[in-house]
Amino acid sequence: MTDLFALYVLFVLPALIFGLLPASFVLERVRFRLADALQLLAPYVVWMGLSAIRSGEKSLANLIELPILGAVTGLFFTARVALAIMRPHAGARAPQQALACSCLVAIAFWVFFPGLPE
Repeated sequence: MTDLFALYVLFVLPALIFGLLPASFVLERVRFRLADALQLLAPYVVWMGLSAIRSGEKSLANLIELPILGAVTGLFFTARVALAIMRPHAGARAPQQALACSCLVAIAFWVFFPGLPE
């Protein structure tokens, strides 16, 4: 359980740095939804689920994927916030789209990053 939390920290720290730090300047102008909160958990769960299903292909050297995935997730969140500010009515589906994109990137990272030797 501690390992899962340590791996989650590898994911969530870049997500917070790249997502909440830039967005913190405009947080009062944005209405947050459930999909925004799920964006801090769902891509990690997708990546870990895929790793658990086919654990033989990936090694500990592949843990670099998690910080990169966290940074990409943070950038999707920043883009979602920017869209909500620039076009409030057009950005109504932006949280769900950002969540879906983050999960798709998690799948793409798992599929396209080769298994690295230890």
